[in-house]
Formats: sequence, structure tokens, C-alpha cells
Amino acid sequence: SGNNVWRLGDLGSSDHRTILIKGVLQGQDQDERTFRFSAGIAGQNNDSTIGASLTTLAETVKIEKPVVALQLNIAGEKSADYTAGLGEKFPVVISWTNNLPISLVNSQIVVKITGSSLDRSSVLAQTGGFYRSSENTITWDKNSNPEFVQIAPGKTGTVSFSMGTLKNVSSASRNENITVTATFNGNQLSADNVPVSVNTSATQQVKLGSVLA
Repeated sequence: SGNNVWRLGDLGSSDHRTILIKGVLQGQDQDERTFRFSAGIAGQNNDSTIGASLTTLAETVKIEKPVVALQLNIAGEKSADYTAGLGEKFPVVISWTNNLPISLVNSQIVVKITGSSLDRSSVLAQTGGFYRSSENTITWDKNSNPEFVQIAPGKTGTVSFSMGTLKNVSSASRNENITVTATFNGNQLSADNVPVSVNTSATQQVKLGSVLA
């Protein structure tokens, strides 16, 4: 019922049920969010409520900053999926921030684009990015962008590119949505100067708007 009540049915001795909850926690660094669970016998007049509680449980999760914050912005949409029309071209901006107290060296960002409605000829890498059309990837590294040679603590920056959808898509085609996945890789130096790998990723979708005929 709704998004927070589950009917488990009859439970015999040693029977069990598993419920999987997926979502995103929002808040500031070190904020806490508490999940509270109750289980029991359904109410006689409303089986979407618990008439007699048998057990309760509370679990608290702390929100922490990622080592490297990475955010995709497709045509102004920072979190929600973007809906594009046939033949539309739009910009994509990837923002990054080093949240570590030490510098990162030899960093790079790799973007992977998948989806049958992508117009490969429309992909244009900017800010020093290199587009490899055979793999539909764009790479920014220290060779093309001097910011990635060494990223100081708290340093933030952006890289960008543009792309578009095909003007015509077959009615029999599948996987029309375009998925953009950005991955950040870099190294932090430990106390004994041994490089430790750091990586994070972000994904966003471009959905193809319906065309009515």
C-alpha cells in the first residue's frame, strides 16, 4: 500500500520474507537519516495498517561526502532524466570537486554514451576532451587538460561536450534511451608516497520524446 506498507501473508514457523528498498538519500555532510520498521498483524478494519505490532527496528545512516563529487548536467537537468526530441542537439556538463584534504594526481574523466538513438556524428568534445567514435567514449586527462595534472584539495572544475539524437528512429528499434555515464579516476598519495586509486561515477539518461502520427 503506497510506498511503505507490505502485506507478507501468512508466516509459518521459520518462514521468512525479504523486502528490497532502493532510493537516494539527500542532505548535507554528516547528516543522519533514520529508517524505522514495524511488523505485526494487519488491522481488522484496514489491512494497510498494523493492528498489533510484534516488533520494531530503527537503523540510522550517516550521509558522507564522496571522495570526489561528480555531477552530470544535461541541458540544464542536474538530476532528473532529460527528454529530447528527434534531431535535437544539447550540451552536457560534468562538474567535479576534490573533497579530500590532499591533492589528486594523474586524474581523468571518461564518459561512455550508449543508446540506439544517439547521432554519433553530433558528438563534439570540448574543454580538451578526445572523442573515440568506435567506442562512443570521451576522455579528459592531463595530456588534454592541465587541471588534471594535480587537483588541489577543495578544487572544483567542469568539462563539457555536446551531442544529439537521430532525426529518424525506426519504429522497430529498441534501447532508444541514451545513457551517459561519467567516471572519474585519479590517484592520491599516501604518507609513504604510494599512489592510492580514487574513482567515482555518475549516470543520467536522455529519453526520446514520443512522436504522434
